Amino acid sequence: MKVNKLWTIELSGSYTSSMTIAQFVTDPTWIARVGAQVKVLKDKGSLRIFVNDPLHAYRPGGDVNTIRNATVHYTSWLDTRGLSAIFTYRFSKGQNLKLRQTGSATDELKRVKTS
Repeated sequence: MKVNKLWTIELSGSYTSSMTIAQFVTDPTWIARVGAQVKVLKDKGSLRIFVNDPLHAYRPGGDVNTIRNATVHYTSWLDTRGLSAIFTYRFSKGQNLKLRQTGSATDELKRVKTS
């Protein structure tokens, strides 16, 4: 989502519902991602910062239902939080680049004199 001429923000996430996989019944899981981008150096560069799982909500787990006379539930406590910073600089926007000569058949006929 564009906030103004310089700033852009992004919020995304994913959700996986409970499902049965072989002898496991997984718990539903969700994860969120937040990011921001700012244009710098007269629009020649940009700085992006992203945070993965800022709420530390991604905790996969579930039940195992093939063991007789036992109740098994598992939860994985993963550290999925992370911070990424990316700097991008554009040296040229392509206005000064010449078109590449491909050497087509019409170019060759113009070059060679026929009598």
